[in-house]
Order: sequence, then structure tokens, then C-alpha cells
Amino acid sequence: MLYKSHKVVGLATAAGLAVTYNYPITIGGFIMVLIGSGLPDIDNSSSKIGRCVPIISKHIPHRGVTHSIYVIIACLYGILYTQNNLIIALSVGVISHILADLFSADGLDLFLIKRKIYMPIRYKVGGKLETILRLIAWLILFYYTYQLLLPIIGGI
Repeated sequence: MLYKSHKVVGLATAAGLAVTYNYPITIGGFIMVLIGSGLPDIDNSSSKIGRCVPIISKHIPHRGVTHSIYVIIACLYGILYTQNNLIIALSVGVISHILADLFSADGLDLFLIKRKIYMPIRYKVGGKLETILRLIAWLILFYYTYQLLLPIIGGI
């Protein structure tokens, strides 16, 4: 999935969780979601974050350890055992990225056992289905953002 899609999916996920669980989210939290939604691609030398840290992107294979169940477990630990909203937001972004990539046509070696998992419904990175998914994520983001703002604007 392209970073522009990961960003929207991450934000829609965070907004949906915030509304569903009545969890406060700040602008800083949304920024951390944006960072987290790109973080797993630190292993890709052509990604924005991978270009910033070339030593990592040149030495770690793409969609390896940074796209594994072990990163998801570490993020879940951060969500469950920290009171830091920024760490929680970063973790939501990372997890949404990995789960979204799980549905890509390339699949993921989620358990790092040299056996990729392929979902029954898959999108091609940069393809039409990914564009449709990004548009759906935008709609979800707008809906949940409205729900978050409703108490502030007083139900116009």
C-alpha cells in the first residue's frame, strides 16, 4: 500500500477506535498515527521514512521483521501497558499499516518463517482496488471525525 493510503487508513482506524471506545485523541495523537502508519516501511529504501534512515533500509529486507507479528505484539503491549497516548497512537498507526499490507497481492511473511500469508481478497500496490480502499477510508475518516467533533459543535 502506498503511504498516502496508509495515512488515511491509519487515521480512519484511530478515529474509529476513539469514537467506539470514547477515547480522547489529540492533534499530537493524530500526528503520531501518521508517523506510525509509515514506520514499518523504514525497511524500504524508496519510502519516505526509508530514505531518511538509509542505513536501516539498506540492511533490512522489505516486509520482513518490520511487518511481522512480533511488531504487532510489541505495539499491543504498548497499547495495553502504557498510559502514554502518543505511544498508543503510534502503535495504532503501525498495526494498521501491517494489517493493511497483509491484504496486498505480495502477501506477508507475518511469522518470519519464509512462508507468506495471502488473503483471499488482495489489492495491487498503487492499483485501482487500493484507490477504492483509500476512498472508503476517507469516508470512514470523515464520518468518525464528525462523530468526534459532534460534542464540540453541538450537533448542527
